[in-house]
Amino acid sequence: MRSNPLSWREIVNRLLAVALLCLARLGADAAPAIITENGLVEVKDHGQIRRFEVALDEVRMAHGGVVERVAHHRNLVDLGAYLAREAKAGREAQWVLYPAGEERLVSARRYLGRKLVVRLNDMRVANSLAAMDGMEGWKPVASLSGWIVASARGPGEALALADRLKRVPGVLEVEPLVARQASKKLIPSDPLFGQQWHLKNGGQNGGTKGIDLHVTGVWDQFHATGVQVGVVDDGLQYTHPDLAAGYEPATSYDFNDDDADPYPNAGAGDNHGTSVTGIIGARGNNGRGVVGVAFDCRLSGLRLVALPSTDEEEAAAFLHSNSVIQIKNNSWGADDCPTGGTTLEGPGTLAKAALAEGVKSGRGGLGEIYVFAAGNGGDCNEDVNYDGYANSVEVIATSVVDYRGNYLSYGEHSACIQVVAPTGDFSTPETVTTDLVGEDGWNYTGAPGELSDRDYTKTFDGTSAAAPMVTGVVALMLQANPRLGWRDVQEVLLRTGVKLKPTDAGWTTNSAGIPHHYRLGAGMVDAGAAVTLATNWASLGPQVVVSNGISGLAQAIPDGLVTGITRDFVFDAPNLRVEHATVTLTTTHSMWGDLEVTLISPSGYTSTLASSHGASSRVDYKNWTLNSVRHWGEPAGGTWKVRIADTQVGRTGVLNAVTITLYGSTPTTTLALDNSGSQPLLVARTAAAGWTAQFEVSPDLNQWLPLGQQTIPGSGVAQFVDANPVGTETARFYRVRIQ
Repeated sequence: MRSNPLSWREIVNRLLAVALLCLARLGADAAPAIITENGLVEVKDHGQIRRFEVALDEVRMAHGGVVERVAHHRNLVDLGAYLAREAKAGREAQWVLYPAGEERLVSARRYLGRKLVVRLNDMRVANSLAAMDGMEGWKPVASLSGWIVASARGPGEALALADRLKRVPGVLEVEPLVARQASKKLIPSDPLFGQQWHLKNGGQNGGTKGIDLHVTGVWDQFHATGVQVGVVDDGLQYTHPDLAAGYEPATSYDFNDDDADPYPNAGAGDNHGTSVTGIIGARGNNGRGVVGVAFDCRLSGLRLVALPSTDEEEAAAFLHSNSVIQIKNNSWGADDCPTGGTTLEGPGTLAKAALAEGVKSGRGGLGEIYVFAAGNGGDCNEDVNYDGYANSVEVIATSVVDYRGNYLSYGEHSACIQVVAPTGDFSTPETVTTDLVGEDGWNYTGAPGELSDRDYTKTFDGTSAAAPMVTGVVALMLQANPRLGWRDVQEVLLRTGVKLKPTDAGWTTNSAGIPHHYRLGAGMVDAGAAVTLATNWASLGPQVVVSNGISGLAQAIPDGLVTGITRDFVFDAPNLRVEHATVTLTTTHSMWGDLEVTLISPSGYTSTLASSHGASSRVDYKNWTLNSVRHWGEPAGGTWKVRIADTQVGRTGVLNAVTITLYGSTPTTTLALDNSGSQPLLVARTAAAGWTAQFEVSPDLNQWLPLGQQTIPGSGVAQFVDANPVGTETARFYRVRIQ
C-alpha cells in the first residue's frame, strides 16, 4: 500500500534542512554549531552543547533587546530573508532559540546573532580572513591575545561562516555568540527584620548575638579607602544620595547598551544592582540611610545582566579596567531550579578565558578578585558545582546562613563553597540596603512591611545579598594589605571563617588542618579575623598546575551500585601544596543526576563533587569540571582516586573520560649559616600563617637532620632557637622547609 505523498511544504523544508546541514555541519566531536536535518540548531551555550529550535514567529531586536512577535515564517530561509530586510532598514534582529522539545519559557530563551568568536594560533591569520565569503568584518578581543570576534550578515550566515572558518589553517576554535538572560541571585520577599543586623547582630528580632560580619571593630582602622570595586549587575543608580559620593564614572560601563552610562532602567525592574552596591559601599558617617561593609571604597557600575548577554560581553565585563578595579562582585550566575530539573550551565569560551586572564594579569599581576553568589537552588537539590561560574577556581563562591546561624533552605551545598554570609528569606529578617529612589524599586507605596524611606529597602536577600558582604570584607583586606594575591585572599577567607554549628556532623578537617562543611564552606566570613590575618600574610607564590587523566574509556558504570567504579591517578609532585582540586568528566548517561562523583586525596580525605539527585535528561557531563576547596593545603604527591557511582536503578551509562587537575604552589626553602661560636642562634622564616615550618640542620649541606617543627602563627613568622649551634664542626647550616 502506498503511503501518503509529502506536501510541497514538507519537501521544501526537508530539502532546506539538508542544504543547511551540508553548509553548517561540523565534526561531531568539536562542532561549535550545526543545523540538524530536522532544522534544529546545536550550539555551545555557556559551556555545554545544547539543541534548540528556532522560533519562526519571534525575533529579538539587537538594539534594546526587545523580543517581538512577527508573522510565522515557513522556514529558516524565509526568516533569514525577513531579517535581511529588517537589517537593510536599520533594524538588526536575531534568532530566538528555545530548548528543543520543551515548553517555551522566557527564562529558557537564547538569542543567536551574526557574531562568532574565533581563536587563532597566530593573529596574523586574521588578516587573511577578511576576504572570506560571508565575512563582514572582525575585531580583536580586548586583553585576550589570539581571540577575535567575526561578523556575518545574519544568524544563518554566521553558522555557515563557522563551518568555513573551521577549515582554515590556523583557526583553533569557532563558535557562534549566544546570548541569554543571566539569573539574578535574589529571592524577592517581604517579611520584617531589624536594621542592618548583618553588620552587628545584638540579638534583635530574635536573632543570635554575634551572627554578623564582625566588621565594626575593623572600621576603627580600615574603611576600604583607595580600593575600587566593580558591581557587575543590572545597573547602578549612581545618583542615589548614599552612593553618589563613591561613584567612579571613568571605570563604569553599560555592556547591554554599549555605552559608558550604567544607569538602570527602572521601568524594566533593574533595581538589583543598586541594592547590591549599597551592601558593599553605601557611604558611612554621612548622616543618611545605611552604611556599607566597605563604606569608603570607590564604586564602578558594570551593567551586564539587565538584558541577555553574550559570551563576548561577559568576558569584556570580567576584564574591564582590571588594572584599576581590584574586585568584581557578581550576584548572578547560572539559572537556579530551571523547569525540567537541574542543569549544567557555565561561562562560555571567552568568559572562561577572561576569568583566567583576570587573575593572571589583573591588579598588576596580583590578580583581580571575583566574588560570585553561590546560588539559591538548595530547595531543588542544586549544587554549586552545576554552576560553571560560581565553581570556577578563579572565583570565591559565597553561600548563606540566617540571623541565627542556621541553614537557609535555598542555600546550596557543595565542595567548592568557600564561605557563607548572613542574610534572610521569607520568614527571617533580611538585609537593609539601598533601593532605587522614590517609587521605582522594591520599596514603593503600599509595599508590605517596608521602610518609610522609599530610597531604602529591607526585603533584599538570597546569595545576591551574601556575595556583596564578602566583597566588602575583601575590600577591607586589600586596604590592610594591597600585596595580597587572588589566591592569598581565598586562603585567608578559608582560614578565618567562623565555624558555625561546630558539633554538626557535616564538619570535617583535612590533613592540612583546614575544616570544611558542604553547606557552610569554611564558615561565616569574619571581617576582623580576615583583616588581621591579611595584614601579616606572606604570599603563596606562583601558581603551579598539574593534571592527570584518561580518555576513550567507554567504561560501563554499574547500575544501582553505590560503590561504583574507581579510577586511580598517581601524581609525582611531593613538594606541591594543593589549593583547588578539580575533576573534569565526560559521561554518556540517560540521566546525569543519577551519578555521584567523589574525589579522594592520598590522605583518604574525600570531596563529594556531585550527588545523586533528580535532574533533567537534556544534558550530560560533557567535559564538565567539578571543583573542590576541601583539599586546600594537602600535599599533592601520591595516588588520587575518582569514584563514580550510579546510585539509581533503571538507567545506565558509561564513563568516557576523566581528568584530575591540582592547582597549588610549591613552598620555598630558606637557608641560614652560623659560624659565630657558642651563642644561641635564632632561625626565623616569614610565611603564611597556618603552614608548617620544618627546621633542619646540616654540617655540610649534604646530610640534613630534623631539629623540630612549628605551625606558623598569625604573626606570619616561624622561629627556632638553637641553644648550642656550633659543636665540633666549624659551621652549621640551617634549612627551613615550609609545608
